[in-house]
Amino acid sequence: MPADRITGWVVTLLITGAAFAIRVVNLGYPNKLVFDETYYAKDAYALLKFGYERNWPSKANAQITSGNVDVMEKTASFIVHPPVGKWLIAAGEHFFGMNSFGWRVAPLVFGTLLILVTIRLVRRVSRSTLIGGLAGLLLTLDGLEFVMSRTALLDIFLAFFAVAAVACLAADRDWFRDRLADHLERHELTDLGGRFGPALWLRPWRIAAGLSFGLALGTKWNALYLLAESQFYAGETAKARATFEALGKQRSSRLQPVAAWRVADCLWVEGKRNDAVADQLSSLVKALEQSPELSDVLLNPAYSRTQRSQVVEALMGLVGNVEPALANTLRLLVDRNRLIYLPDIARAFRAMADAQAGRVRGQVTSATKLTPDAVEQLRKNLQQLTQRDVILETREDPSLLGGVSAQVGSVLYDGSVRTQLEQLRRELKQR
Repeated sequence: MPADRITGWVVTLLITGAAFAIRVVNLGYPNKLVFDETYYAKDAYALLKFGYERNWPSKANAQITSGNVDVMEKTASFIVHPPVGKWLIAAGEHFFGMNSFGWRVAPLVFGTLLILVTIRLVRRVSRSTLIGGLAGLLLTLDGLEFVMSRTALLDIFLAFFAVAAVACLAADRDWFRDRLADHLERHELTDLGGRFGPALWLRPWRIAAGLSFGLALGTKWNALYLLAESQFYAGETAKARATFEALGKQRSSRLQPVAAWRVADCLWVEGKRNDAVADQLSSLVKALEQSPELSDVLLNPAYSRTQRSQVVEALMGLVGNVEPALANTLRLLVDRNRLIYLPDIARAFRAMADAQAGRVRGQVTSATKLTPDAVEQLRKNLQQLTQRDVILETREDPSLLGGVSAQVGSVLYDGSVRTQLEQLRRELKQR
């Protein structure tokens, strides 16, 4: 989430207050039932008086406008929609009377709250107070939202509860991620390794989302479509989280900062140019490794943010055609003084790209330099063992004495002379 928490709330409340102010002016005008208010305002008043919807005479609208409101018939009316929205309209009629202001005040309140929830939702998913405020401003000036906020219809209640439910799901996602990250850091783990995560018996945002969906359904039945879509989203999120945890098997033995995996996860876009992003990240990291002076400028807090931003922009220019998502992420890392995580982000994102493409990376260590043919033959053998496309890196270590050792993912295949001699020594000691 953005660090400007207080500013975020100030922006939210200022825009919400402005939206309320321009909607409340002449709320009672026109002083008559317009469009489908002829159904919902009267149904709400019947609920308020008798607890169920009643029929009204054909000329009831004119009588209500003149102040004669108790003209209901004694028979129950045929209803189409559930009662939650009508009860909310009835609340306004209870406090302000059965008049145009009374039946419109609840839509005014919930239409204004819809703007508030929209700002908070967009701010959360975009990680930007500016974008969240812009979304709220656009909705404040939207003609349809303006009219629905001043008319006693059910749609504004449905919109509020639906957006509130989605906002709660977004908050639950961040809430869960924070606790999962805390769990991994507390136990010094890079991944769950196939084990269960922390037991979270109570997820308040998920409960709030369920209540919001229930109230949306209690307003209009077509909220069922949104509820079905939310369940699909929850399933896809769980599947993505399982994939994310499985990627831990491909991480280095060093504990990588959880923050780096969070950034890589946010940078990932399903079906997009993720291999290109991974290559560009690797190029940036390589440039930093080859130039200590450049690395010092980016990581040393003695240099100003402006200086670091200029260096990052120059680096992106050298790499060329940097993906927009990566460019924005790099600028954010500069802004938050988190460029130190760039190598870890590059490794994490590369692992995600490899997993998506069905690849696995390995390292072959030999006592002497291997010929290209030997490396290719070893790669084919490892592909048969792993049933995956293998990308190999080679290095020399004279201490192996002879033979080779290969590590693919978390599995080590050791055929070095040194290891064989060590094994022979242990066997001789046991005799």
